[in-house]
Formats: sequence, structure tokens, C-alpha cells
Amino acid sequence: MKNAFSVLLYAALGTLIACSGQHLDKSGDPYKASVISLTHVFQRVVRYDCNGRVTSDKTETVRSPTQLVTISPSTNRDLESSSFSNLTMGTKANCIFDVGSFYVDYYDGWCSMRVGLGKNEIRYDFTYCDQKTTRYDGRGNPYQDCASLSSRTHETGTTWIDVSYSEDFRSGILEIHPSAESCQQH
Repeated sequence: MKNAFSVLLYAALGTLIACSGQHLDKSGDPYKASVISLTHVFQRVVRYDCNGRVTSDKTETVRSPTQLVTISPSTNRDLESSSFSNLTMGTKANCIFDVGSFYVDYYDGWCSMRVGLGKNEIRYDFTYCDQKTTRYDGRGNPYQDCASLSSRTHETGTTWIDVSYSEDFRSGILEIHPSAESCQQH
């Protein structure tokens, strides 16, 4: 249940902020790479139980080294799907928001595309359906689908990003107490 909630929360947040992703130029020229700065932020975190006892006191990640990026299709007309892969690292974007936005991550994230230091070549593929037809599912409900494989066209290409990575250690202590509601459930 917690994993499903995480997926929904990640999707909702991604959708809400998809418009604010760093826009990447579709230039295939590595000398025109978009600069991506990823910062991993750590801080001492003290966690408490419902009785006020310390359950954990350690340095934790308080912000992951991720960045939302956007590659826009030439047109949204008849746009059906998109995919993005990092040719340099052999990774792909597992979660895509608003057709052209996805997260890049310095580490392996379950929803983001892993990137490495320096230049990374990103391949994009936008799929369009030029002719749709009405089909029916197993219950007789109509839905729109692409008429045939020959009705699909692709806009493909590559772009480059130049990734830098840094770490920041915040001063102070972040204290985390359980909510009153969660303590009442025990």
C-alpha cells in the first residue's frame, strides 16, 4: 500500500511541477549541451516515537540530487506517446509527466533516468498517430486507437546535457515527530 501511495504521490507532484522543468534544446550538438546541476543535500535528522523517545539520530538525505527536465515535441497534434533514454548510461526515464517532462537523477531512482557526471546523450522519441479508429474492448465499450501501424509516425533525435554534482551538508538538526493521528492508531 505504501508503495502504491508513493507512486501516486510522485505522479501528482510531477504533474504539478511539470511546467517548471528545465527545458532542453533538441540540438544534437554536444557543444550546445544544457547544463544540469545536481545537489545532494544531507542533514542530521532526529526521529522520535509516540512516547517522545529518540528512535534514530543520524545524517540523512533531505534532498535527492534530481532535476526535472523537459523536451518538447514539435507539435502536440496527434501525439500519442513519448520515450527518453540516456545513450551514455544505458538508462531510461521510467516516469514521464505531461508528455515531455521527466526526472534525471545522479543515483538509480525507481522513477527517474540515471545520469553521470559530464556529458550525457539523451535520445527522445515522440510517437504520433495520424489516423484513429474506434475499437471496442471486451465489454463492448468504445475507445479510440491508432488505425494501423502505418498510421504511426515518429519524431526522434538526440540532445545533450552536461551534468555537475555537488553535496551540501545543512547545519542544524531536523526533528521529526509522529503525528498525533498516527500515535492514536497504536
